[in-house]
Amino acid sequence: MNERNNNKLIIKQKELLKSHVFDIEITTKCNKNCYMCPRRKLSRNKKNMSIKTFETLVSWLPKKSKVFFAGFGEPLLNSNLPYFIEKLSKQNISTSIMTNASMLNQKKIYKLFDKGLDLLQISVIKEDEYLINKILDYINYDFTKNDDKKIQFNLIYDTSNEDTMDKYYQYLNLKNYLTKKKKIHSRGGYNYHYQAISNIHTCGTFFAITYINVEGNIQICSNDINNIYSLGNIFTNSFEEIIQKKRLFLGNKNIAKICKKCDDEYRFIHLQK
Repeated sequence: MNERNNNKLIIKQKELLKSHVFDIEITTKCNKNCYMCPRRKLSRNKKNMSIKTFETLVSWLPKKSKVFFAGFGEPLLNSNLPYFIEKLSKQNISTSIMTNASMLNQKKIYKLFDKGLDLLQISVIKEDEYLINKILDYINYDFTKNDDKKIQFNLIYDTSNEDTMDKYYQYLNLKNYLTKKKKIHSRGGYNYHYQAISNIHTCGTFFAITYINVEGNIQICSNDINNIYSLGNIFTNSFEEIIQKKRLFLGNKNIAKICKKCDDEYRFIHLQK
């Protein structure tokens, strides 16, 4: 990469650092064993985020933050999730959830929105395509015209089901639901059966999103599933200190060794926005 292009990239990375989007892991537990998820390599303890850690997190987050409950577990397995959403909502912090939807029902969906949830994201993989119509049955009859915009379907695909997911993508868009297609990737090399690209640019995700795990540790990204490359902890480091640590990586091609094995398309998409 020549100096001119690298300078443009650094400017874009600096812009991403101002977005204050947080991926919060409130549990490392999961009720599924999805084929594209390297949970078998997870060595961290299976546990929920405690109230104490969450209360510290709320104080730690900067103003006008956006919180995305995902991490490396199923958020609905933490029974405190509705309280977490309500607490953040009262602080004018927007919230989103990424769920496999297996624990959803109509009552839970309405409760989450009543507590202040802004966006419910549902991941659909090839063996769970039936969940699309199940969720639509829950919400179609009673949601107002604008409420359907609070539901987003993330269609996870590979070469074996791309055509099917294309059809669902078109179907959901016609119904005015937010819909994204996401290609299965190497998860930083933990999914070795997916071929990582060799000639990569730096990661936009690292600069766009701050990942905080169940213990309050700040990971470089969700693909660092065992928190090997920690940036700090919310109990000992301020948000400003974490941003300064991230600034040290401006212009770097790789943040850590796992970046060399990562083919997640979002590392590029963030830089293109």
